[in-house]
Amino acid sequence: MSWFSRKPYKVSMVGIMAGIQYQERDRKMVIDCTLSGVEHAVLVFVDGMVWKPPHDTEPVTAEEKRKVMERIERDFHYPTKWVSREDSLSSSYRVTLVGSDHEIAYEENRKRMLIPYQTGENEKVWIATMDDIVWQRPDSAELSNEEKLRIVENIAAALPAFKVSWKPHR
Repeated sequence: MSWFSRKPYKVSMVGIMAGIQYQERDRKMVIDCTLSGVEHAVLVFVDGMVWKPPHDTEPVTAEEKRKVMERIERDFHYPTKWVSREDSLSSSYRVTLVGSDHEIAYEENRKRMLIPYQTGENEKVWIATMDDIVWQRPDSAELSNEEKLRIVENIAAALPAFKVSWKPHR
């Protein structure tokens, strides 16, 4: 805790793929999260609330989970929704940026695809061709152009800060 902070804890965003870091005293946890276009919120996976070593053998009690959740909601300036991984899989779709690989992960009905993207001039543009919109195996059935367009629209809705642009084919 720094001298200018009165809070006995710290909340910080490590990254959408890396999670939210919570720290109190010498204990830390990084809680997985992802963006959701359906809820227009960050989905935070409550089942990922475990202390990092050397405190990883200490259980996180229900009271501690409640306290951590309240503190994150208070300090995190983006709508949060606490879910289990199983709950999140039942949502109609989920969009996640995989920044280090420059891919957008799109999941729907337990199927997944990774769509490559590039940043444009203002770094808020991703460009993918319709040829890149395919389900990963074993669900690699051909998608119609209407289905691909619906997926692009879902991604645009989930990432409102991005201007979405795509090319029909390579």
